[in-house]
Amino acid sequence: MFQYGLRYIPSKDDGNVYRTVRIENIPPTVTLKDILPAVSAEIFLARLANTIPITGSQTALITFVWQCDAVRFSQTSKAGIKFGHEVAKVVPVNTPTYPISAELKRLIFKEGYTRCLCVANLRETLKSEIRRVMEKSSYSHDIEKIEDGLVLGETYIRFHSIKVSAAAYELLKNHRCFTQCDFKFLKKDRDTRGTGSEERNFRTKVQESHTRIGIWD
Repeated sequence: MFQYGLRYIPSKDDGNVYRTVRIENIPPTVTLKDILPAVSAEIFLARLANTIPITGSQTALITFVWQCDAVRFSQTSKAGIKFGHEVAKVVPVNTPTYPISAELKRLIFKEGYTRCLCVANLRETLKSEIRRVMEKSSYSHDIEKIEDGLVLGETYIRFHSIKVSAAAYELLKNHRCFTQCDFKFLKKDRDTRGTGSEERNFRTKVQESHTRIGIWD
């Protein structure tokens, strides 16, 4: 029904190409903040489209880091996702997903970047400053949630994409208020509700130099 622009046609040797699912019949009042907690595994990018004039409801496109997670989510959500009295339908997108850029691949697979950024070693007086800085930034519309972490002195910032999370990390680590903070990225299955975080730590100090189609069957 919907066209997503130019189509990516993978070669026969390409893998990990069917990474996107579509969630249909989402009520008008529902936002990504309501949707994403119901999505398992690591999300690369989440978008919510206003398709109300066309279908009478909203539509979400969820792109995963891994194709196997898109397949698994589609299979485990066959009964749909309930939002109030409405049940949204999860549909696999059978056109190939555009590949992740080389730089983002490096950040994700080598450096451990995810869409959940944890700011640690944060004084209580600076928690409101984190929120203020993020809400004034160009990334404010791509924030799912800002919340306290499981450990004292931690704040979790969840974004709609890993790309925005990476950009926000650069913004915060270079901000004068947060030079004594630690930064780490948390995995979806081991973040605020896990027993222990699978994380990549990034220590930032003032004196440090900053270097720089049958798969659904």
